[in-house]
Amino acid sequence: MKNTSTEKSYFLFLLIALTTYSILPLSAQFVKEKKIVDAKTINPNLYHSTGKKLVQTSNKLDWNFVKENIGMMESRHPDLDGVAAGMNGPFDKNFLILRGDKVWTDDDIQLSTVSQIKWGKYTENFIILYFGDSLSLDFFNENKWSIIISNAGMVSKMLKAGHFRGAFFDDENYFEPSHAWQYNPDWYPGYTFEQVKNKCRERGKAFMKALQSSYPDPLTILDFFWLGDFWNKYEVNTGRQILWLSFMDGILDGTRPSDVLVEGNECAYWYQETSMFTDIYNEFRVNRFPQYAASDLQDKYKTQVQIGHGIYPSLYYGKFNRWPFTNTPEEQDTWWRHQLYNSLLTSDKYVWIWSEEWDWWGDGGLALTPNFASIIGEVKSRINNQQGLNYDLVKYGTNWEGNLVTPAEKWHLATSPTVSITSPANKSTTKSNITIKTSVSDNARKVEFYINSMLVGVDSIAPYSTKVSGLAKGMYTIFARVSDSKKEHTTSAPVVITVGGR
Repeated sequence: MKNTSTEKSYFLFLLIALTTYSILPLSAQFVKEKKIVDAKTINPNLYHSTGKKLVQTSNKLDWNFVKENIGMMESRHPDLDGVAAGMNGPFDKNFLILRGDKVWTDDDIQLSTVSQIKWGKYTENFIILYFGDSLSLDFFNENKWSIIISNAGMVSKMLKAGHFRGAFFDDENYFEPSHAWQYNPDWYPGYTFEQVKNKCRERGKAFMKALQSSYPDPLTILDFFWLGDFWNKYEVNTGRQILWLSFMDGILDGTRPSDVLVEGNECAYWYQETSMFTDIYNEFRVNRFPQYAASDLQDKYKTQVQIGHGIYPSLYYGKFNRWPFTNTPEEQDTWWRHQLYNSLLTSDKYVWIWSEEWDWWGDGGLALTPNFASIIGEVKSRINNQQGLNYDLVKYGTNWEGNLVTPAEKWHLATSPTVSITSPANKSTTKSNITIKTSVSDNARKVEFYINSMLVGVDSIAPYSTKVSGLAKGMYTIFARVSDSKKEHTTSAPVVITVGGR
């Protein structure tokens, strides 16, 4: 077993964090293959064509501040749907959920404070749970895990008292040079890799049951990184966080039918290419869920796991000082608007905004650009009214290989070629078999067709259409992306339809 008994210094935390954030923008998010899917496999209950939710997350927000200022917060940013903050407020290593060295009390979880928050418009509020390990993580230590499960039960009390929607998991390790979720046989003498994975899954299920213990309502679990984590190297037997997959199998195993898990896709922070949002959505659904999930959990993955995106205005507005580009205020707004729109369009329901270097709620909270706050409302209106963005961010050449996003080459803005969907009509009710038809500009060479962010057809011959059959009853969002011979592309306004029967 691991035998690290002393906490690492704050200096080490800063060193690891700075190293992580220095490397992250240079990392690729691998997309194995773009496949056309059978429309019959699309679950209309996972993707919300209306009512997408935008959550502001922070490692600085304090629940006592929220209690005292919730009216101001909801007034200042009325287009948000909720906030997320650490269990005990600002990030504190004493409240890492896997420490297992102290049984938490009502005061530790700020039970009285959160029970007094008078939420109004903000209904999608979450507690961030930090899973990094500052001492030692031993999945076979019964005494330690009895404390962890007890503390998860306390979090359940907090969820209920504060009327939270659920919990936000951060599994990144901040305090040790070795990662808490990687597998090292020296840490587990006498146990095989499969035995360790099985124990991780067992612990995950017990943890989920503890989160439910005082919370009878449907529980939503968001994860910063899960299947989208480049640290796993997209392999099922290696990677810095490989055991996290087994733990999350246990979390899913412990879900009730009404509970939902969300892959939060933190890598979306760095996207500079519109197609990356749909590429990774399809990658999760087609490749990673089947590959990473335990065989007996495949049906739960198909019905209870949503896909979200994380976006990072600190980067878009030049507050992240390890990014090599200096954008003009107009370009900053363009990138921010693009990330908001495309993340909402291609997420199943949740989009989260991470705040680190600046404060949304202090005196400077609106000072990024004059348009920053109004862009949120503008984009939410576009999504809610099925309006297009009218431009894509495009990145190609030696530093854009279809799925590699790095800061080595800056995006450019494309407004041509153009495409619009002519059939089916927006807000129409259709049968399960439909033909998607388009109107395109003269320079079009290829059109891709998406339903609920899944690629359902590609056509390179005018008049650019595709037939789809077997859609289940429910609501769907359709959009198309057109490309020309020079790899320029734009995306149509979405069309929302309701499939009512055969």
